[in-house]
Amino acid sequence: MITANHTNDVCPLETLVNMPVPIALYPLNGKYTTWDISGRSSPNGLARGVRLAPGPDGHPQGSYQFSGKSSSFIEFPNTGALTAKESITLLAWVYVKSRSGPIFNYNPLGWGVSLWVNSKHYLSAKFVEDDEGCTTCFISALPLKANAWNYVGMSYDHNSGVAKLWVDGRVSSQRNIGTKISLSTSKSVRMGARATNDGNYFNGRISRMQVYDRALTQREVEAVSGPIEGEHLFLSSF
Repeated sequence: MITANHTNDVCPLETLVNMPVPIALYPLNGKYTTWDISGRSSPNGLARGVRLAPGPDGHPQGSYQFSGKSSSFIEFPNTGALTAKESITLLAWVYVKSRSGPIFNYNPLGWGVSLWVNSKHYLSAKFVEDDEGCTTCFISALPLKANAWNYVGMSYDHNSGVAKLWVDGRVSSQRNIGTKISLSTSKSVRMGARATNDGNYFNGRISRMQVYDRALTQREVEAVSGPIEGEHLFLSSF
């Protein structure tokens, strides 16, 4: 199981050589703010009504705090670099306080692929097909820890059809939702609040948002949970 203290451990170099390469990597900290440092040229996030806060590694500016209001969000423009039509993995560290809301929601004015924390602190995934005509939703087997850091994520494998929710480096729940689905990931993304004033506004902190265009294995999910110090090794893959 991955815990917040795990982020203080710098992984040996040999474990990082075959690290998966993200299509977007947002540290969401004082050093990189809302910049994407994946090297894939994703536009930087636009922050509104958020502030820097302590992160999962204990750094005083290691995350962004969201206030649980409609005016508190980060928007990530999508010019194509964030699009993952076939397979996908989304991963982040979240510190849950209260209120439901989006961690990463494609299509802020409607519905696309999205990862949320619901009102009972369960992790929730929405897999939306590209034409928005078919949607599959399911939640984690157990609620997330309140007032504590949780390492969470969702994934979908285009070839096997298996969708998964990840909590602290382990599969919390999974479902076969069908193969060859074209995912709705072409529009911009909101974190913290959608643009619809729907009353669901995340209250808590988020750090180290990662986006991949393939379904990561458990070993890979565990491997990329670590600290920012090793992230220059991602860039060496290009």
